[in-house]
Amino acid sequence: MTNMIEIRNVTFRYRREIEPSLCSLSCDIQCGQIVAIIGKSGIGKSTLLRLISGVYRKFDSWNGEYEGEIRILGRQPQELKGPEQVSLMTQDPFLLTHLSVKQNILLPCHLLSEEATKEADTYYGDLINCLGLSGQEDKKPMDLSGGMKTRVAFARAMISCPAYLFLDEPFTSLDIVRRWGMYKAIRRARSYDRFTTVLTTHDLWEALVLANWILVLDKKDGISDVAYYENPLPEIDDCSITECLRIIQPNMEHVSQLLEMRA
Repeated sequence: MTNMIEIRNVTFRYRREIEPSLCSLSCDIQCGQIVAIIGKSGIGKSTLLRLISGVYRKFDSWNGEYEGEIRILGRQPQELKGPEQVSLMTQDPFLLTHLSVKQNILLPCHLLSEEATKEADTYYGDLINCLGLSGQEDKKPMDLSGGMKTRVAFARAMISCPAYLFLDEPFTSLDIVRRWGMYKAIRRARSYDRFTTVLTTHDLWEALVLANWILVLDKKDGISDVAYYENPLPEIDDCSITECLRIIQPNMEHVSQLLEMRA
């Protein structure tokens, strides 16, 4: 069994749409890595993430028509169950309005067990400090700004330390300082436990700061395909934003050229 997310001849067409969002896509995603999927708008990045995470399944035909196979370590995505196995953060925070910030964040642990909630206490403190949520824990979602809701949703996705973390353009509503803190949270969490993270993004800088591998999703003659770029990650724990930009500049030029060639 290979240590891969294997995608084979996957085609997905949303209901009432003529053209498929993805067409005959085959590629592999290395497990235990941080992988960024980039590409132009409408190319199928979010669709691919939902297919990998198990949100879209073959027997749920109300979503659309789904052909092909996806295997995660030989298993179908829907076989990964529970917040300790898989966590998906969408572009909408989807916070429960009657729960506080702390209750929303710890909700996945409550779904597991009381013991899981206790084990999350230490990590919870580190996480909210890193995300600038200290002192906001008793507030309800209606009292939060859009950016704060995003940070709460991100903390909720991270709190159970899932084996597979899927992030769909998670940081678009945040300023660069807040995003910097969330990048560090992902990198720090992964240094403790090599879980798999797959994110979609339009931000090339974000992909270069976060991802070991960058997948450029495109279509050629109507067929979906990807180009792979192995990215040497910069050390950002003690690095300023300006210094990080300087370090990744050569890689940004390389990937930009790759995008332009495929365009």
